[in-house]
This record gives sequence, C-alpha cells and structure tokens, in this order.
Amino acid sequence: MKTLSVSRRSFLSRCAAIAAATGLPAWFVEQELSAAQAPALPRGPNDRPRIALIGCGSQGRGDTKSALRFGDLAVVCDVDETHTAGAAQQFGATGQAPEQVTDFRRVLGRKDVDVIVNGTPYHWHTLINLAPAAPKKHI
Repeated sequence: MKTLSVSRRSFLSRCAAIAAATGLPAWFVEQELSAAQAPALPRGPNDRPRIALIGCGSQGRGDTKSALRFGDLAVVCDVDETHTAGAAQQFGATGQAPEQVTDFRRVLGRKDVDVIVNGTPYHWHTLINLAPAAPKKHI
C-alpha cells in the first residue's frame, strides 16, 4: 500500500478553492457579470432616488413610509403576495402604484432602483444587505 503525503498548506488551499467554487450561488455570479457589463443609468443631482421595499411587513412599511420623504417607491417585494398587494395599495394611494415582485433578485437587477429598504426577518438581513452591493445600490 502506497502512502500519500499531503501537506497541511496544500490541503487547506485546495479545500478553500473547492469551497469558493461550489459555495457561490449561480445567481450571484450572474448578477456580478451583468453588473459589470451594463453601467447604471446616470442620475442628475436633483433627481429623487427610486426606492424598492424588500419585506412588506409592518416594519418594512414603516421604514418605507419614512423613506418616501426623500424618494419615490418603484417596487415592493415579498414572498407573500398578500403583503405585496397590501403595500402596493397603501403606497399606491399617494401616486403611481409600485410594481409587485415576489423574488428579491429581480429587484436587484433593475437599473431604475437606487435604494433598497430591507424589511425582512433577521435571518434574511445579511443576504438582502450584501446582494445590492454588487450593483451599487444603497441599503
């Protein structure tokens, strides 16, 4: 029987490379590539930012109500369609009704959204807060 000699350094570097290659979700890589190819639309200094709400529960609606003093609501997003419908009805009464989306990745791909309001539960905060950094959106 032949003995295989592997150093700790080579073992750790190979494990890290494999973990990095398999650990990234395909949508994140796709987002990186699309953001690198298409530059964001230029905004004027007097333009109001376009806001997207992700997580349309009571906390998200309250935060968005405060944020609407500074910008315009473009999109509401939640996995529960009744929450998105309720938020669209609440915020659509003041002007143009926002688009309703159930997948937050579609919000990140929009070039007309400048600011993300995160109203999701705590265990989703990290993913929702890190994902908009690649397309250079404010959180």
